Amino acid sequence: MNRVNPDKAEMQSSIAKRFIVYVVVFSSIITLVITAIQLYLDYARDLKGINNRLDQVRRVHVDALTNSLWAADTETLRIQLEGILRMPDMEFLEVSEGEHIWGSAGQQVSTNIIAQQYPLLYESRGTLRTLGELQVVATLDGVYDRLFSKTVAILISNAIKTSLVAGFIIVMFYRFFTRHLKKIAEYVKAHKVDDAMADLLVLDRRENLRYQRDELDVLVDSFNQMRDNIEHSYQSIKEKERKYRQLVELVQEGIWQIDKLGITTYVNPSMANMLGYTVEDMVGASLFKFMDEQGGRLAAKYLQLRDGSFNRQHDFKFIRKDGEPIFTTLSTTPVTTADGDYLGEIAGVVDITQSKLAEDALHYHRMKLEELVTNRTKALELSNRELESFSYSVAHDLRTPLRSIVSFSQILEADVFHKLNSEEQDAFKRIIRAGKNMSGLIDDILELSRISRTAMGSKLVDVSEMAREVAEEVKNQYTGREMNINVAAGLVVEADPVLLRVLLQNLVENACKFSSNNDRATIEVGQKIVTGRHWFYVNDNGVGFNSKYAHKLFYAFQRLHGNDEFLGTGIGLATVQRIVERHGGEVWAESVEGQGATFYFSLEPSSAGGVVRMPSA
Repeated sequence: MNRVNPDKAEMQSSIAKRFIVYVVVFSSIITLVITAIQLYLDYARDLKGINNRLDQVRRVHVDALTNSLWAADTETLRIQLEGILRMPDMEFLEVSEGEHIWGSAGQQVSTNIIAQQYPLLYESRGTLRTLGELQVVATLDGVYDRLFSKTVAILISNAIKTSLVAGFIIVMFYRFFTRHLKKIAEYVKAHKVDDAMADLLVLDRRENLRYQRDELDVLVDSFNQMRDNIEHSYQSIKEKERKYRQLVELVQEGIWQIDKLGITTYVNPSMANMLGYTVEDMVGASLFKFMDEQGGRLAAKYLQLRDGSFNRQHDFKFIRKDGEPIFTTLSTTPVTTADGDYLGEIAGVVDITQSKLAEDALHYHRMKLEELVTNRTKALELSNRELESFSYSVAHDLRTPLRSIVSFSQILEADVFHKLNSEEQDAFKRIIRAGKNMSGLIDDILELSRISRTAMGSKLVDVSEMAREVAEEVKNQYTGREMNINVAAGLVVEADPVLLRVLLQNLVENACKFSSNNDRATIEVGQKIVTGRHWFYVNDNGVGFNSKYAHKLFYAFQRLHGNDEFLGTGIGLATVQRIVERHGGEVWAESVEGQGATFYFSLEPSSAGGVVRMPSA
């Protein structure tokens, strides 16, 4: 141990100091805990001894003192008290009767005491008499003195032992760890990545045939392996850098790097050729040299906004060396330090001049096409207005003779209908039905015309409430038949409330009409959500339709049933489709003939940009 002479700096290393502090603190805590436990046990033992002696006084000496007091032998009483006082930790004894003291021994000076009083009882002629009282006072000062002396001895001995152990640990820590860690640190500090001829790290340790590898050997091997890995990675990075530089030099896309002031720090040959310069011409030149005045203002704005926190892609126009403009797309990335400080930009530049020219030509043709579409739209609007005017004129001209037919039919029905035979009555009924159908057809044509020209509003509509109102109105037309119309709760949509009511009236009336011959007609109004799109539906258990005619359903004047009971004008579903299309939605239907039909509609455009129908129910 004497051969080890560590210098002061090494002995004061932070790891060694912390290690020693932890050892000393832990040893001290253990010592204090063990000492406290031992002292407590000693205290409890001494306290128990005092209590045992007090109990011995009660058992052995009280009777003798009582006899002496009965005989009024004060001298014997005094001798007995002094004998008891010689017992360990006894401080004061006194025999008294009321205010009269028969005898005492010792003097009470301590404040830490245990006191007991014992009555002196004597039996005379069968009567137990109280002659007086014995007071015994035991002091704890001796107990505390013994505990203090023992504590001091334990602490001093443990302090000496801890100091010796700590010193030994310091020396051993230096010998086995600190000096080797210092050598490792000096080796790492002096090592250069590109120094392939550097020696391996070897510690100065005594060789021993019985010596086995330990943690320091593992650490040294790890450092040497790390050195080899770093050198390998360094050579690999150099090789990759050579390849990447070669790739950048050969790539067709332009690579342009500038500093935060806009000065060119690097361009590849493709970038220089793109602008008609050499690499040497561009490196060191300002970015603004290669653009016109307007481009310079835009570039300056971009540079002011840059802080190195985001990437950007934008189109930009440069000016070639020959003065011709060149249109490019720049994908710029900030160049920063490891601490995030902004240094400049590096951009990939793609020549889009040809596509830009083609885009300009396409824009011109698009403008021409939009002009043609606008003119065509105006022509269609004019045609629609003329068609509306024609519809109103035709409706007016048809209603005049129709009123006469209906009026005279009603007069004849009241006066002569009962005089006709069954065949004539059937023909008369056909005339009346034809008049009603003609009136309904005129109303539907006018309704369809109004749908096309009505200004649309939009607000949040309670579809459930509106459907219930429509259902009650329609059910009143089928008195005497059971019509169950179930409307789901919580249906809402953003739509024109007037047009939506017309839509629901047509669909619910259709469902009731084609289910009216059932003993128990059931119609359901509900909603399904598929891929985020809301589909409302009206389902019935009526006659349904043949699916091969589904493409004709929403054409005007199309009727898929020939039974007179189901005859209509053929305008209702066309009106439904017109309302849905005005909302930008879609309507369609599915059915199994004889098993009812379901009509679906959505009043919101498809997010997919096309028709996305839900699966069949």
